[in-house]
Amino acid sequence: MDKTDLLTAEWKDSDWRKRKAAVEKITDEAILKEIALTDSAWYVSDAAFRKITDQEFLKDVAMTNSNNRNRKFALRYVTDEAFLKEIVLNDSDGEVRAAAVRNITDKAFLKKLALNDDTSNVREAAVVKITDEAFLKKIALKDKNEQVRKMAVYRITDETFLKELAVKDEDIRAEAIHNITDQAFLKEFALKDEALGVRLEAVKLITDENVLEEVALNDPEGWVREEALTNIYDKAFLKEVALNDPESSVRAAAVERLKELGTDDLQLTLRLKT
Repeated sequence: MDKTDLLTAEWKDSDWRKRKAAVEKITDEAILKEIALTDSAWYVSDAAFRKITDQEFLKDVAMTNSNNRNRKFALRYVTDEAFLKEIVLNDSDGEVRAAAVRNITDKAFLKKLALNDDTSNVREAAVVKITDEAFLKKIALKDKNEQVRKMAVYRITDETFLKELAVKDEDIRAEAIHNITDQAFLKEFALKDEALGVRLEAVKLITDENVLEEVALNDPEGWVREEALTNIYDKAFLKEVALNDPESSVRAAAVERLKELGTDDLQLTLRLKT
């Protein structure tokens, strides 16, 4: 079997990993186009689209292909911004329109989308491209869709604004906490908030071991207790958790943390297994 035949066999293999690896070696755009349009695995299809340089082909797929997956993948690699804007403004499919936003750099156009588009995932795609914090704050406060507000909040660094938002908007509290560094503020949420996701996010950002130990001992959710252990250095405390926490996953996490700190206690491991 010559090299060409071997490569053909690889890109037609039943294993998508082998097909994807084969795509990385293919330079013939005709073959890449066939794979892009027909392969059942999106990893493989996207890899093929990524290597196609024929912009007219990509535009044609984006405009006319009956498979929305193919249209979205093609749009990832279209560089004609005027064409992308036409798709955003005129296509009937919200997911396709959102995909077209990806390569648009016109900030004024993106802001209009973020403020006024009827489709939430189009607004979200636009927000991802915007860095103007004053504008992002408006979106965080006023957009009617929770996911759009969350995306805006992730991109805001003004800690005073984020604190105010965290206090008054429980729907996006975890996202607001994400960029807060005030340890006293974070402690309140880590210890007292009712939402698991909020406590978990706060614990990730806390550096005070006393607070982390309090969480590791008292939080009702194993996931939160496990997260607290990742920044605790007190080996005696970790051993107590390893032996006494009611959940096996937390006990195992404490043992792993001890190993990270250079304590490979065979007797402790054996006691946990019995």
